[in-house]
Amino acid sequence: MGRRIGARAIDAAVCMVLFVVPILLVPSERVLARLTVGFVVAVAYETLCVTMLGATPGKQITGIRVGRLDRAAVDPQAALRRAMLSAFITLGVAWLPLVIAGNTGAADGDRLGVGISASFVAAFIGLCAGVSALTSPQRRGYPDRTAGTVVLDRRAPAGFGAQELAERATHQTPAQINPAGPAASFERRRRARASRLDDTPVLVLLIVALGFALSVPHLSGWLLGLLGLLWEVAFVADETWRISRTGATAGHRRFGLAVVDRRTGEAPGPMPAVTRAILVSLPLYALPALTIAAFAGADGNALAIAAGALAGTLLFAWLIVMRFVPGRSFHDFAARTMVVAVAEPEDR
Repeated sequence: MGRRIGARAIDAAVCMVLFVVPILLVPSERVLARLTVGFVVAVAYETLCVTMLGATPGKQITGIRVGRLDRAAVDPQAALRRAMLSAFITLGVAWLPLVIAGNTGAADGDRLGVGISASFVAAFIGLCAGVSALTSPQRRGYPDRTAGTVVLDRRAPAGFGAQELAERATHQTPAQINPAGPAASFERRRRARASRLDDTPVLVLLIVALGFALSVPHLSGWLLGLLGLLWEVAFVADETWRISRTGATAGHRRFGLAVVDRRTGEAPGPMPAVTRAILVSLPLYALPALTIAAFAGADGNALAIAAGALAGTLLFAWLIVMRFVPGRSFHDFAARTMVVAVAEPEDR
């Protein structure tokens, strides 16, 4: 994995040099056009190198190459698919903050705020790409899984088999194993979270109150904030009580899941449970609310738009990690917990 990170860093540096092309061709105020041209340049660089040489300069320097599953060489179509996703990651991590922050069309204060927010976006794009690769068989990230390729040692034989990859994918890694049971799938966790309010009438009533308050014209922002805070406190208290007491909410029980301490296999204690509850509430409720509020009140304000984009990106990153890390997301890492499958889902 270290060699792949080094190779990607070298290729990102090469792409930074190649970014002189959109700088020369596109005026600075046309940010989207610059990013588009830069994306095309990066895709062409990656596609040509992989198709003709089997590796980019960064991979050649670090002694690795790109291989096609069950084939001797990477065909142009697969190389193009892989290059498009690789270029998107490079674009988001290496270029996006520089291009947006350098936009001369924005005021200095707005430019700083947008640049900081873009840096957060870049960091989360890189985080999601890294988590995806680390939790995948053979450390295959989005680009390799999409194109049917795999990164190998330069001396590895051609025609790495898909059957071998599938066999290794069926075995759980140590991060997926817990004394209480196997890691829960993303689909069951998603459905369990959607059924979270099945037996919590107080939380349902608070949601109804918030919805009613939002429909009242010219209602005080302080009152809305107070209702939102009341919802947050009620949700954290309810989630903490249920997880620390039984290790499950109504949604978890319905789909045969349980939240357990990774070290003991038992229900987590009050402190891990409250930590987990707070971090669950942020992406599920606080971030979407902030995103909507920021864009609703933006009115052309770059800082408000940047805040909305940052909140949306944080929510997207939470979903990506939940999707690709078996049984865990950010809140589970912080609380040292894991969602495991302990029974079959209920029939309804």
